[in-house]
Amino acid sequence: MEDYQAAHGQRDQDTGALHRGDRKIAAMHWGGCTIECLLKAMILAQIGNPQQRQWHTSQQPQPHGIERPGHDLQDALRKHQKLADRVNKFPEVRSWLSRVNDPGGHFIHLRYSADEPDSEAYKEWWTAYERLYRWLVKQTTQM
Repeated sequence: MEDYQAAHGQRDQDTGALHRGDRKIAAMHWGGCTIECLLKAMILAQIGNPQQRQWHTSQQPQPHGIERPGHDLQDALRKHQKLADRVNKFPEVRSWLSRVNDPGGHFIHLRYSADEPDSEAYKEWWTAYERLYRWLVKQTTQM
């Protein structure tokens, strides 16, 4: 089974290393994956019974009915209503999420891109990523 809780911390370190190495496209791709792991960890953590903290599938139905979100961060957010409600109270958080999800193309597809973003666009993305990651981590302690 996936360990999204541990994975997001490791992916954040990887994203930082890519950023420091000036590997912009890779950092943008991996940063999206980091937020994806964190959101998936938060979704599963909201399920009270630890035995049911797995995705609902037709082969393994779960009482909670929560199916694994794909790679879309907005879709993942919709699977955690309490978190979605908090995000909707803070337009800047919604903006950060949008920028990380789609920094000039969906983050998951950036793995196929060789076109580096311009410096200003990347700087805006990095700021959004850092703020979103910190904000989401803070929410894990408050929910």
